[in-house]
Formats: sequence, C-alpha cells, structure tokens
Amino acid sequence: SGSCAGCCPNEQPVQSGSSKKTAVVICPSGVSSSLMVRRQLESLFSEIVVEKAMSLQEFTPDVFDRYDAVFSTVELKTKKRYYMVGPLMTPAEKSRLVNEVYRELFGVKQRELLTDEFLHILKKHANIIDEKGLREALENIVFIQKVTETRGKRPVLKDLLTDETIQMADQIKSWEEAIQTAAKPLLDKEVILKEYTDAMIDNVKKMGPYMIIGPEIAVPHARPEKGVRKVGMSLLKLKEPVYFLDDEQYPVRLLFCIAAVDHTTHLKALSQLTRLLSNKENQDSLKETESLEHIKRLIEAYSSN
Repeated sequence: SGSCAGCCPNEQPVQSGSSKKTAVVICPSGVSSSLMVRRQLESLFSEIVVEKAMSLQEFTPDVFDRYDAVFSTVELKTKKRYYMVGPLMTPAEKSRLVNEVYRELFGVKQRELLTDEFLHILKKHANIIDEKGLREALENIVFIQKVTETRGKRPVLKDLLTDETIQMADQIKSWEEAIQTAAKPLLDKEVILKEYTDAMIDNVKKMGPYMIIGPEIAVPHARPEKGVRKVGMSLLKLKEPVYFLDDEQYPVRLLFCIAAVDHTTHLKALSQLTRLLSNKENQDSLKETESLEHIKRLIEAYSSN
C-alpha cells in the first residue's frame, strides 16, 4: 500500500459516531474471490462500507477519487495508495491490515489501543501469568465485528456441498482436467453450462493462478453470465496435487468450484466457507482426511445461520 500521510501524536480510537469511509474491492473476475475478501473486510472494519466488488477489467484510475479505500487481490498499475489483500487472510495478515488501514485512513493505532485497553481491564480483575503471551494472543483476535442482516432465502454451506457435489480422487493428470472434474457435479445437476467450465479454465490462462486462495486451495469461478443457471458449489479433494499453469509453484489439492447467479444469493455460504478455510487446522483436516463423513461434519459445523 501507499505511504502514510502522517499520524496524529495524540491518537484516539475511532468514535462510533464518526462518518464511515467507503471502499471498493478489486479482483481479476470480480465475483467470488472479491466477495470472500469483502466479507472479511466487513468483519474487520465497522467504520468502512465496502460499496462495490469489481473486476480488474472494470478498474479505472478514477476509483481512487470515488472511494476512500481501494482493496485489491492483484497488483494494480498505479502509484496511488491501495491495500493488497487475499481471500483467506491469516490472523497475522489481518492484524497487519487492521493496523495499516486504521493508521493511514483514520490516523489511529487501533489494534495497539485495543490491546492495551483490554490488558488494563484484565489486570484490574484477574492475575495475568504470561502478559507477553496474552498480548500476542489478543493481537490475533478480530475485535471489531460487523453484524450484517441477511435478506431473502440464501443457501448455507451444507445446502450446496452435499454427497452429490463432493468428490475425492487420488490423482488427476492436469489442472484443466481437475477444474472440469470439480465442475462436473454442477454440470450434471444443470447448475452450470459447459461454457462456464471453459470460462474458468480460460480465466486461469489469461489472468494467472489468482483462484489459488490459500496453500493448495483453489476456488475456480467465472462471471455469472458465462453460463450459470442457479447458485451452486462443489468440492474436489485430491490426494496428489495438480499444478496450476503446470507450474510447481502452484500446487492445488482442494478445488471449491463456485457458481454465483448474482452478488448476493451465495453470500452466506461463501462467508461460511471463508470462515471454515480461515482455520489452518480445518485446511489440513480437509486435505488429509479419507472420510466423506468427516468432510460433511466439518461443513455442517460452519453452516449455522
């Protein structure tokens, strides 16, 4: 991101009554990856309204004039300040982003203030054995959470990832075939048309491996108009990785294929998937298990409203 414009010497927490900042999220396709980022940003920043998710194709320099903050999953050709983010951020990455955004956008060391304040309260009412360890643990907590209303019927994760849409395989020859295999349950259920599978593969060829959102985890998707008939999601778990773009830098063992009809219907399920995958133990468990029932139990655990 860009440089800090200057921080106030007497920094104060952002007041709840302060006016909210506006933001935009940019990713190569502008659909599922950016929405995963959007949900994480909304949980991290109560003072920022993410107004739009747009594709790299839609990006123009004037977004910096229209929004207070620009978040992107890919590098932008600009000297303006923007924040690089990933669809799945570790606690350390979230902590860094929170500190950076509050410092640069609001002139506030938000994380440090909250940690100090919380420790001060704890010391009044409890004996702290390991203050250093507690401070580190507190810095990995997301303090600011935004509760968003859900309107209309939106499927939860277990509605989309079922016996019919979860597959396990030992090995697949190529990354293209892996995407085709991951998408096949959605094709069979007439959730998508074949052109959608082709579009997902083309996206990787044109825009690189941006669909890889975590270690050995990919979320293949394309725009709704490329052949989505209804909302859907599928999972292909591989014992041996495939390499996106035939490059050993990009191994993938978990492919979550996502079909979105719009920007809202699949949000609840996508948010739940993001929470599930934000936990490294869950990632490892999904990669190593041989049990379909175990996968379904894990999905169930993250499917509550």
